[in-house]
Amino acid sequence: MYYSYDRFSLAAINKYQYSNLGGSMEWRHLFSSSLLADLTAVYGKYSFNAVDNVFPPTAYSQKYAINHYEFKTDFIWYPGEKQTVTFGGNSIIYGLMRGNILPSGDESLRVPVVLGNETGVESAIYFSDEIKLLPRLTIYGGLRYSFYALLGPRTVYKYYADGPKNELNINDSLIFKQGEIIKTYSGPELRGAINYSTGTNSSLKISYNRIRQYLFMLSNTIAISPTDQWKLCDYYIKPPFSDQVSAGFYKDFPLTDLNTSVELYYKKIHNAVDFKDGAGFLTTQNIETELLQGNQSAYGIEMMVKKNAGKLSGWVSYAYSHSEVLINGYYPWGKINSGYPYLANYDKPHSFNLIMNYHTNRRLSFSSNVVYSTGRPVTYPLSIYYINDQPFINYSLRNEYRIPDYFRKDFSINFEGTLKARKIAHSYWMINIYNLTGRKNAYSVFFKSRMVKLTVIRCQFSVRR
Repeated sequence: MYYSYDRFSLAAINKYQYSNLGGSMEWRHLFSSSLLADLTAVYGKYSFNAVDNVFPPTAYSQKYAINHYEFKTDFIWYPGEKQTVTFGGNSIIYGLMRGNILPSGDESLRVPVVLGNETGVESAIYFSDEIKLLPRLTIYGGLRYSFYALLGPRTVYKYYADGPKNELNINDSLIFKQGEIIKTYSGPELRGAINYSTGTNSSLKISYNRIRQYLFMLSNTIAISPTDQWKLCDYYIKPPFSDQVSAGFYKDFPLTDLNTSVELYYKKIHNAVDFKDGAGFLTTQNIETELLQGNQSAYGIEMMVKKNAGKLSGWVSYAYSHSEVLINGYYPWGKINSGYPYLANYDKPHSFNLIMNYHTNRRLSFSSNVVYSTGRPVTYPLSIYYINDQPFINYSLRNEYRIPDYFRKDFSINFEGTLKARKIAHSYWMINIYNLTGRKNAYSVFFKSRMVKLTVIRCQFSVRR
């Protein structure tokens, strides 16, 4: 059983409360020396409350929660010394309570929006086989088939095919009762891997896998403090699925207690979900009017050196990655960024991490870590213009700019208590300094409008002939 509760605020304009509740029950049974069964029941709940008072006329509050009920069975079979077969299945019930958007404060003119609830069921069966063909060669193959159904009650609006999905283009509606199936999706997920030992302490691994996702995250990056919310695939939103190929080389140095690794990967995501320009997930229950789907690609390299023992221990890692999205529909309203590729919200080309632990003796130790990463992409407003006294903001291309890079260094001193073998309790003193250099890292970037007085001088010239 696990429970946590957190809350924080940004000045007096944003307030957030988060809570997590989870628990599981597991039963294992050994049928024979070669067959093992594992049955598990899992429950989890995540919820938060948010109050946004950045702009009093549009201030709002929202309560949100997601429930997760899961039952899974796993079997492990050893038909021989060099083979391991696993198979089983699972079923998950998702319950999303998207809540209501309500006005906050006396000055708020926010129109209440009922976002409603969503219920989905995901089930799957799988089979995998790992065989050691040669003393240095091991192969792995697996197949998982998943099935998903969105359940009622719900009213689904239908739109004209030759126009964008919005309230002006609704031509019909479908009403689904409690527990009635609204939409189903299914498909196979393949997995394969090859592990080849190139030496006593080194190996080469190559793998491929396909994953389908029926529950995904929506990120509102235009808020001062972005809030991410989960969303189920529905009548219009197809499940995103990805194909990933990776290769890695791993080598240990026993004499120096060093572990090293280098990994390369390439990922292609189909049916990637993103917001239209200027859209948000807090304005309408019909979220399909705010979203579009396309393709996303990502690739990168990750390197790590780790020292496990000795007075000085820790690890250092560096990663280079790149990810971009392309949503280019047939009609203009089906495009994002005018149909050109743009950086994904989490594209951070450079990432560096260093963690060090130094033990001067059995009781006194020092620790330090250094974190650096490229700032995430962001879309900036460039100018404002007026048409019939109505202001319109001109934005840059999607994710054309970046917030400043992130850098932080922490330091700590740990002093252990007495080292007696028999004592009632273990005690220690620890002094931690977070952000030792005091750098002001950008959490979010936002803009405030400012009136500028402009004086125009008119000059008139006359020409004599």
